Amino acid sequence: KDHKNKPVVLAIGPEGGWTQFEVESLKAKGFQTVSLGPLIMRVDVACIAAIAVVSEQLNYLKRTSEGGGNHAIDLGTESAATRKRLLENA
Repeated sequence: KDHKNKPVVLAIGPEGGWTQFEVESLKAKGFQTVSLGPLIMRVDVACIAAIAVVSEQLNYLKRTSEGGGNHAIDLGTESAATRKRLLENA
């Protein structure tokens, strides 16, 4: 799919989770369901985590569409731990 110039809208659920009605309503509006994993996060933490995940995915799509690599190290945005792991596995 062509994802360029398309807005990203995140719907972050409450700590207690979404009701089935809320999930179905969001799906009917075109939302896709995703999870940040099994941990229950506070909403403010979930927002930051979701933005980080979406940002990295958009950067990945941009890099791969431009013929670049597929590691965070290509952007220089990796953490020291990620850099060490990538270099060890190279």
